[in-house]
Amino acid sequence: MGPYCVMYQMLLLFWNLKTESRPTYRKMKLSTDDSEQYQIGTKFIWQSIVSSDLERNHTHIFPTQGTSGPVTVLFTIDNSAECLWQPKNIEELAYYPETERTYPAGAKFIVTERKTDEDGVVCVDLKLLPK
Repeated sequence: MGPYCVMYQMLLLFWNLKTESRPTYRKMKLSTDDSEQYQIGTKFIWQSIVSSDLERNHTHIFPTQGTSGPVTVLFTIDNSAECLWQPKNIEELAYYPETERTYPAGAKFIVTERKTDEDGVVCVDLKLLPK
């Protein structure tokens, strides 16, 4: 997988793909401890390529690098900061019609809001940082 990941990263960073500035969504199942790390003001880097979607109701629970857990976390991501790490529109390259947007590895975010909805889903708002 290593060579494939390197090539995909290079495609996302340097091929002429459209960038996305609208909000995107990502849903994950995390352990309680991992979900608690996303507190307001926390800055972090997703070190892997990350998928997201333009449509909140199209989000699927993506696997994580760490252990999965019982907590569903829905990330709403503000992509208005113009930078190399804005998610890329890969619709033209996808086999199936979809509204997926993909972040290159190394995208940096800050948590701007955190709440739990009536269904017990932890809703975390993120802002993509330009550097």
